Amino acid sequence: DKGLGIEPQLQRIGNGITRCDNIITHLLDFARTKALNTEVTDLDAWLEQILVEEAQKLPEIVNVSFEPGLAGQAVVFDPARLTRVIINLVSNASEAMVGNGTDPSKFATSNPLITIKTAVSSRGVEIKVLDNGPGMNDDVLRKVLEPLYTTKPPGKGTGLGLYNVMSVISKMEGHICVESDVGVGTTTALLAGLREPVTAGTIEGPDALIDALKADVEARLAGDRSLAV
Repeated sequence: DKGLGIEPQLQRIGNGITRCDNIITHLLDFARTKALNTEVTDLDAWLEQILVEEAQKLPEIVNVSFEPGLAGQAVVFDPARLTRVIINLVSNASEAMVGNGTDPSKFATSNPLITIKTAVSSRGVEIKVLDNGPGMNDDVLRKVLEPLYTTKPPGKGTGLGLYNVMSVISKMEGHICVESDVGVGTTTALLAGLREPVTAGTIEGPDALIDALKADVEARLAGDRSLAV
């Protein structure tokens, strides 16, 4: 009895449903975000604590360095949202350099280092996350902030992480800047007027992102391909 040979197709369907579920979860989390909950806090002290906790979750080989530059200045920001932003950027940097940290043959550098810096400039408060990983070429760099774009293997990323980072920083009246050199590393700068009061408001679901999701899913299903976003 040879069977119908539908197991591979069912597996692809199952994988596609799982990935769609992950994407929808991210979208709902983004769309349902409530009003900004801002506090006046010593950003350097707060950030140092976040980094101490996050560093413990990274592969042991990854070093994390913090260079505070605000001299104890208190700023206005949403701690919960900024925590998610920092964790996203740090974890992305770590994964780009060493993956899950278990296979040294796949490490992009033998001395992976993530450096976080803060400073005050004419543009407001700056938070920079630098790594000495593989870097990105110009083609990837142009797309890295697009919704649903990811360089991760199928099933490993939704392509919404940096897009959500950009959206949160935009709500704080700032923007994100990504610079990268192949073989040198990547620098992600968060530039925001965090010293100014942030108006509470609701972050609405991004229509463009939802439309892009629908189009992507329909195109992939029509092409009988597994969903890799």
